[in-house]
Amino acid sequence: MTMWALVIFGGAMIVGLFSRLSALGAAGLLLMFYLAMPPWPGVPEAPGPEHSMIINKNLIECLACLALATIPTGRWIGLDAFIRRFIFRRVTE
Repeated sequence: MTMWALVIFGGAMIVGLFSRLSALGAAGLLLMFYLAMPPWPGVPEAPGPEHSMIINKNLIECLACLALATIPTGRWIGLDAFIRRFIFRRVTE
């Protein structure tokens, strides 16, 4: 399920489909990754080359996804923009 969630959220963010929802889903997934093995003092270190104290790459990526969820990028570019233009063009005609 983790691999499918990564593919779905990442693919949706790349093509710009459901931008805010996919960014929030990705942020939630990254927050779960962070909480599974937090880089806090007294907690065993996660395997791998990463050495961090309190903040690691998962937390930074989570904050970046939350920032993307607050910015209306879906209205500017991506499939959300095309869908929005198509719907509003139909309403105004």
